[in-house]
Amino acid sequence: MSEFIDRVESWIITWHTISAPNEHAKRAVVRLAQTIHKVESMRGNLHFEGEPASFDAVLKAKEKA
Repeated sequence: MSEFIDRVESWIITWHTISAPNEHAKRAVVRLAQTIHKVESMRGNLHFEGEPASFDAVLKAKEKA
């Protein structure tokens, strides 16, 4: 995870020309890394429902029927 944190700090410096401002920001990066890891761990386990996901999709489905 420290590699990810190092990358984020590098991106901040590159894009905003500032360093990570404080401990709160550094903790936020750690939480972001944990969230990304959780989402990646769900890969392959999530499936689409049988129902259309949007109003436009519902209209198109009704037009075909």
